[in-house]
Amino acid sequence: MNTTPPQSVENVSTFPPPPPFYKLYLNYKKGDNSTDSSSTTGLKPLEPPLPPKDGTHYTQFGQTYSTVDILPSLEELGKTQLYPQGDIEPIKELKKLNRSILFNYLQLLETLIENPTDYRSKVEDISLLFINFHHLLNSYRPHEARETLTNIMIEQIKQKKNTSDQLKQTLETSKQLLLNFFKEINQEPDAKLLGILSKQQLQQHHGQTPDQPHTDTISTLYINDQEKQFQQQISDMFNELALIPKPMDL
Repeated sequence: MNTTPPQSVENVSTFPPPPPFYKLYLNYKKGDNSTDSSSTTGLKPLEPPLPPKDGTHYTQFGQTYSTVDILPSLEELGKTQLYPQGDIEPIKELKKLNRSILFNYLQLLETLIENPTDYRSKVEDISLLFINFHHLLNSYRPHEARETLTNIMIEQIKQKKNTSDQLKQTLETSKQLLLNFFKEINQEPDAKLLGILSKQQLQQHHGQTPDQPHTDTISTLYINDQEKQFQQQISDMFNELALIPKPMDL
């Protein structure tokens, strides 16, 4: 790789040849077919070129690139900048450039009707307008990326909240179904089931109001302890679900 400063870009072939130093490397295919093993014994392949340092330039397929990933200005590209320098309103300037493109296109049509041979200047004007338009769009890409990421994260939070609400609703529905089942068969729930039912649901099951004392043979303290353990398990489960990233369809 070459670390010299960037130079003028020359026209190169669509499929340029490999760099000349490839001839210094071993021909492994030829070596495998060779019967003379002494010619390749102990030989090591050459080390690849070192990567360029930050702030330098390198050449690839005849084109010079910089290691600093920044958008060059139009002046650095040898083009005239039509919109103002400094802080601007990108949307406003893009609308201006768009109107200028349409206006110059209509002028090009008039030129082709009146004087077809004098079209080159208008084509160059339209080309310069498009270059400025695309350059301004590219300079706005970082802001677009941040806004897109923000919207994705907001949508993920909404989906996680909806999933959490659906789980809670399903859990409460399941508890109520169990209570209704035991009411229909006229049988008391066992201790394991009582451990996952809330105190209010137990009172409703026994036909008591929330203010009435619970007179079941199982200790109220035991039920409360089981209820707290169950609520803690549910809380831990939702905390774990909140940490699981959910893929988004972009």
